[in-house]
Amino acid sequence: MTFWSELRNAVRRAILVEDRLERLNADVERSGDQLRDHERRLTRIETMIEIARSNRAIPPTADRG
Repeated sequence: MTFWSELRNAVRRAILVEDRLERLNADVERSGDQLRDHERRLTRIETMIEIARSNRAIPPTADRG
């Protein structure tokens, strides 16, 4: 191979690597967004469970009206 064809191939590979890195970065950002969404949902579910547990632990009071 000549110098110019090797240089051309190296530039082409560098461009491909850059494109793949950009796509990977976008995928990581989407995964982060999904993870934050799942974390918020899990927090809400845990809160509902704790509320249900605390309501069950308190016996109902009878009206003496």
